[in-house]
Amino acid sequence: MRIVKRNPLKNVATNRRRYLVTFLTGRLPRGFAAGLDTVAKQEQFAIVGSEVYSWHPDGIGRTPLWERLASKSLGVTGTSRNWATVTNLLAMSQDQSDR
Repeated sequence: MRIVKRNPLKNVATNRRRYLVTFLTGRLPRGFAAGLDTVAKQEQFAIVGSEVYSWHPDGIGRTPLWERLASKSLGVTGTSRNWATVTNLLAMSQDQSDR
């Protein structure tokens, strides 16, 4: 629930399928965010703890930001889900807790 409540890019992300949350097993290495700044052209991102929220207005396929986030050179393992999936999973978990 905290992931959805945070939503640091809610004012720019207008397509739920192009807005991703990357869930990492740990924090990113120091200086990694500065490297993301150099490759994110029209894309925006926010790092909050061990989650990276990223907005890809022109799609995700082969953008430098996405390639960096999906890279094995991160030093941590991660998995990404688009905003539609994140919010659907939250709704499903709340339905289960209501039973």
